[in-house]
Amino acid sequence: MSDAVLASHKSFSKLKDQLAFRKFLFTIAVRIHKRKVWRHKIFASESEAGDASIEDSSESPHDLDLLMEALSALPEAQRESLMLFEFSGLSIEEIRDVQGGSG
Repeated sequence: MSDAVLASHKSFSKLKDQLAFRKFLFTIAVRIHKRKVWRHKIFASESEAGDASIEDSSESPHDLDLLMEALSALPEAQRESLMLFEFSGLSIEEIRDVQGGSG
């Protein structure tokens, strides 16, 4: 919860409608939770991972092939941005800084 409060505090100036604060905070909390769960699955130690296999996941090998094909069709900068956002959890502003963009 503290991560969500801190993130909402950092982004509060971007909130256009203060009546939407509860939704704003909830959305941030859900995203942070989903990222933590995802990262735990990806970066779990071998002992924690156990016998996890691709058959146990909700994605089929075909789905993963389609995803990789779609990613490879993107220009490098867009692919990098998407990976930084989804897998590294960087904000759009942080990605802009990493890629040398201007605001």
